[in-house]
Amino acid sequence: MGNGTSYDPRMEDLPVFISYPRSGSHWINGLMELYFERPRLRHGPASWFPNRQDYMWFHDHDIHSDLELGHSKVMYLVRDPRDVIFSLLTAEHDQITDELVKEQIDLLKKHYLKYMKSSSCCVVSYHNMKEDPHHEFVKITEWFGQHVFYPMKLDEALHKVSKKRVIDKAVDKRYFNKNMLTSGYEDDRQEFVSKYGKLIKEGLFQYLP
Repeated sequence: MGNGTSYDPRMEDLPVFISYPRSGSHWINGLMELYFERPRLRHGPASWFPNRQDYMWFHDHDIHSDLELGHSKVMYLVRDPRDVIFSLLTAEHDQITDELVKEQIDLLKKHYLKYMKSSSCCVVSYHNMKEDPHHEFVKITEWFGQHVFYPMKLDEALHKVSKKRVIDKAVDKRYFNKNMLTSGYEDDRQEFVSKYGKLIKEGLFQYLP
C-alpha cells in the first residue's frame, strides 16, 4: 500500500494531505483532482491526470510518523476506524486476529494524537463527505484558499469517481479489487464490526471529532 512513507522534497512547496491507509483517500484525491483540474503528487498511475506535473498538493499516509507536523498547510482525512481497520487487515492478511486488531488500534491512536490534536490541521470526514458532500467539500476549497464553491463541478466529479472507477484505476489489486463491490465483502465487514467494534470504539472513538 505504500505504507506511506518516504519524504519527498517537493512536498515542502505543496499543501500536504494526510490519511491513514484505507480511509478513503483515493476517492477524496480523485474528487479534488477533477474539481480543481490538477493532479496530486504521488500515485501517478491512479491519478486522473497521470501525465501532468503541475501538482496542487502532496498526499502521504505517514504511517510511522516520519513527517514533521511543522508544515504550514495540512489536511487530515478521518474515517470510522472500524471500517479502516477491517479494510486494511482484509487486504493484508488471510486471517484477522485479536493481535492484528490491537496493533492497528495502537497505530491509529498515534496517528490521531499527531494530527487530530493539532490546531493547524484541517480535518475532513469521509462520513460527512458521503452524507453531505457539498458542505464537507467547502472545507477543502477553503483550505486551498478558494472561497467560491461550485456545486455543479463537484457533482460532476462525484459522478465520475465511483467506487468501481477507483478500483479500476488502482494499480495494486491486492488493496483495490472487485471483491470490495460484493455483498460478501459487506457481510464480512459487519461480522468484523460485531466482533471488534466495541474494542475499537473504546480505543479510538475518544479521539474523533
